[in-house]
Amino acid sequence: AFLRSHGLGSYAAAFEERIRALGAPFEARVAAGREACFDGFMEFTWKAGGGLGPNHATRGDGVGCTKEAAGGLVHEVLREVERPSRAVYRVHPPHCPRLLCRYHRGEVTFEEADGAGETLVCWQIDMVWIPVLGLLMVPVIHLVMNALLRNLKAHVEGGPGEAPKGK
Repeated sequence: AFLRSHGLGSYAAAFEERIRALGAPFEARVAAGREACFDGFMEFTWKAGGGLGPNHATRGDGVGCTKEAAGGLVHEVLREVERPSRAVYRVHPPHCPRLLCRYHRGEVTFEEADGAGETLVCWQIDMVWIPVLGLLMVPVIHLVMNALLRNLKAHVEGGPGEAPKGK
């Protein structure tokens, strides 16, 4: 609304289109069962940072578990956990980077894929961005999400004790 009211309607339309594009889920097909993928997500991605740096998770891996990411700037809290089908988190409001977004919620689902023993991991992010600075973060979010899913796939398919592969 702000951009439109200041004669920047075409920029506002492009901005809204980019934000809707972010709403599409990030996906990875993993050659493992749902339980292995869910457990890999909770242990490797949620608690250990998914190969992108350390996270500091508290209170186990159930509802209420809080994770600090980005050097403690972002606090994510598990809101719903249904093993092995889904996990829903939300950035705790006082710790949502106010320069970038006003709201951030993520949902990770684990569905049996058509292939034998494969799982489709879908990661949906809903964010309310602050114009301009938020738009600059869209490519960063795409890089981070794709890296997290690629690392989760490598970790789960590599088996216990294997280091994640950075492909």
